[in-house]
Formats: sequence, C-alpha cells, structure tokens
Amino acid sequence: MVTSAPFDNWWHNSFGLDVQIVSPPHMVLGIGILGVGVGALLLLASQMNRAEGTERKNLLRMYLYLGGVLLALHLLFVSEYSSGDQMHGATFYLAVSLGVPLILVALARGCGYRWGATVVAAIYTAIHLAQLWGLPLFPATPKLGPVYTNVTHMIPLEFPVLIVIPALAIDFLLNRYAQKNKWLLAVMLGAAYLVVMLIVHWPLGNFLIAPAARNWIFGQNYFSYGVPPSEYHFQFEFIDREATFALLLRGIAIAFVIAILSSRVGLAAGDALRRLRR
Repeated sequence: MVTSAPFDNWWHNSFGLDVQIVSPPHMVLGIGILGVGVGALLLLASQMNRAEGTERKNLLRMYLYLGGVLLALHLLFVSEYSSGDQMHGATFYLAVSLGVPLILVALARGCGYRWGATVVAAIYTAIHLAQLWGLPLFPATPKLGPVYTNVTHMIPLEFPVLIVIPALAIDFLLNRYAQKNKWLLAVMLGAAYLVVMLIVHWPLGNFLIAPAARNWIFGQNYFSYGVPPSEYHFQFEFIDREATFALLLRGIAIAFVIAILSSRVGLAAGDALRRLRR
C-alpha cells in the first residue's frame, strides 16, 4: 500500500491526472489492501474455529462484517464496469462474475453459517448505500482542473449491484447440496449466480437509466466535475453493448465459465478456512 503512493505520483507526473479506478498504481494499492484484508480474515477464522459458545458467535459477527468489507472493496475496483448503464452488456456480467462468487462461496462455506453469503452481501449493500446517501451531505468543490460541471458537494459511487439476491441462491445451494461433488456443485452455484444476476439486473438497468432513478435514493442525477454536460446522456442510455445478439451470448457464456471457476475456487478456499486452526 505504501509502495503504491510514489508509484501513483510518478504515474500522474508522467501521464497526467487520471480519475480511473483501474490503473497500475491503483492495482498495486488494491493488492496491498487485499493482503491486509485476507491476513485479518485468516487470523479471525483460525481464532473462530478454536472458539465455542458466545466467543464464537462474536467472532462470527466480526468474520461476516470483514467479509462484507472485502466484498465492498472488490466491487469498488470493478465499479467502472458495473454501472446501471452497462447492465445490458456482457462486460457487466463478466466483471461481476470475476471474484464475487469466489468471495461469497468461500466466506459462506468457511464459516458454516446458514445465511453467510446473504449476510456478507447485505453488509456490502449497507456500506454502499451509506456512501450513496451520506457523501452528498458534505460540501465540496473541485481543487483540480479541468472543471466541466459545477460541484458543490461530494459525489458518491452509483447505486449498488444487488448481489444480495444471488447470494440467497448461493446460500440455498450450499445448505441443500453441501455434500455433492465439488465440480458439480460449482456448476450449480455458477449457473444460479449468473442466471439470478441476469433476471435481476436486466430490468434494473432499464429502471436506472429512466427519469424515476434521478433522485437521492438511486443517485442517477450525480455527475463528477470532470464530466461535461455534453456527456450526461451516456448515464441515461446503455453503453458497452455488443453489436449483435450472438456476441452478447458469447460474452454471457464466458461469464458463465468464469462464475463456475470462481465458485470452484471459492469452495476450495472455504474448506481451507474451515480447517484453519493456527
């Protein structure tokens, strides 16, 4: 994390100011944050697996909260590919299939709690809604140029991805078919996750680009100072859409494979967390 700071400064001096989340210096920062988060999770899981009674319940609460924070950080790093105006393109489903099933499955299987994935997803949702509804309450003005849009308050991230709904499907399958062949279970988990994501987010995308979402609840009326008014319309129409239905299907098929592999790694990681004692 410390290494990323001078790297980021050099990057800006060499290539100019950027406000993108996905850049080499930010990826170095993300790896550092991930290392700290995973390390804390391992320490917590080992202690939880040795504990009993009230102590275990308290540690389980901490475990699930930390899981929600890790999920929030992961979705922050893919937020440039998971906005409402991208929900009718394969890029959105590729982005949310890469890592999210792994985190949900691993954390749920690792703790053994019946609704582990759902609680983790709910904590992510609460964190994301808190920043969406809270940041605009604080006054702010741009300190860097160019300024294309006058801003008088902090600008939040967009409305959260509704991960909590596919998380319910993941918990149901983990509870009902925990003893099945792991590859078969991974196929079931990946398929359920992606199908529910499509069912939920395809119509959600239609709503988020509509006038009804341009309010403080859904936050579709916020624009960064770096966005000129001539580009406002991009938030109210779908972008990153495939040119043909065949290309969309190919992208969804790739996302399906990624979701299965992510779920399989999650099962292995979850089993490792349950065995951890020191």
